[in-house]
Amino acid sequence: MYNYGARHIFMVIAIVILIMSPILLLPMPTFIASNMHGLQGWVVYVPGKAYLLYGFGFLFLFGSAFILSILDLSKVAKIISISILLISVAFFASAAQNYTLFANDSIAFRESIWTDRQSYTWDELEIVKFDLSAGLPKYEFRFKDGKEIALPENGYIRVFRSGIEGKLKEHRVEFVKRYY
Repeated sequence: MYNYGARHIFMVIAIVILIMSPILLLPMPTFIASNMHGLQGWVVYVPGKAYLLYGFGFLFLFGSAFILSILDLSKVAKIISISILLISVAFFASAAQNYTLFANDSIAFRESIWTDRQSYTWDELEIVKFDLSAGLPKYEFRFKDGKEIALPENGYIRVFRSGIEGKLKEHRVEFVKRYY
């Protein structure tokens, strides 16, 4: 006997995930990063790589429900679906760990789930370059230990440009603007 009811439920779940994922993909990474990492900061920047990882997470989540629908909840379908669901969770977990946090006393960032969180005080900055020559302005932060991070100035960072520049002046960090 076929179980059409459950099969159709998982098809609807897959379709809802497919429709909702582009809508959720816009606010979700910033919302999650702000709630997980940015409680004491001004702004949390989420790089494009994190959005891509969230996209893959939604794709595998869709695949998990879709497999259950197509293979009619068989034992093999359940095993494949659970495996795909775990891959989806891994993508979501990895995406949630990509961020740069600006706070009153420090700059903290984590590049992936496999790296440690790095935190530097504003005094540990050696030089900050602000490049306006490209289409999207970009900050390059170099710390005294040689570590560098680069991030484009999106709408979230633009709001805090004067705050960032104020902190650089306050801590006498060399700030170079490139216009051409």
